[in-house]
Amino acid sequence: AASSAGSKKRALEQGFARRVLQAKHSLVRECVSDVKMTTHTERSKPKTDVAREMDLKSAEALMADYEKKAVTKRSIKWALDGKQASAWLGVEFIADVLWDGKILCCEGSRPTREEKWRCKVRMQKAEVMYKIKEQRLVVTLQTFIPEQTIEDLDAGDYSVYSAKHNPGGFAPGKQRAVTPETENR
Repeated sequence: AASSAGSKKRALEQGFARRVLQAKHSLVRECVSDVKMTTHTERSKPKTDVAREMDLKSAEALMADYEKKAVTKRSIKWALDGKQASAWLGVEFIADVLWDGKILCCEGSRPTREEKWRCKVRMQKAEVMYKIKEQRLVVTLQTFIPEQTIEDLDAGDYSVYSAKHNPGGFAPGKQRAVTPETENR
């Protein structure tokens, strides 16, 4: 009887861990998707909020690797720097993000208005807040465009940022997150 109770407990724990992992994967997909829809410029550092209903036990399991910044009766906060946020998301860069900044062009190579320019962004910081009363996890991501990306745009290397001029790379509607393994493809 004791071994069957132990195996039931282990099965419940494995099921819980699987549900938390699935919740994290869907939350990360939603975060990356929302960051891609947020327009960026060379100076802006926009914030993107993603909210998800979740119980307290799942939220604490999801953020177990990180230290709590603040705990009150109403909420629990975790603050992540850029490297921690990238590790939590599982990507170093997020590619194919909407670009709404200035682009210097030579004569004859001016972009059309219909064209949607894209760029890569990195995480600057993230704040994860669990609202206890609402049972809601809110992830706030702040992103920025690295200097190298801005230098490439100023130098006229638009091929990696424009879906129209890079048929082998980002096709319209095709979105992917760039990881260190896939960055040089």
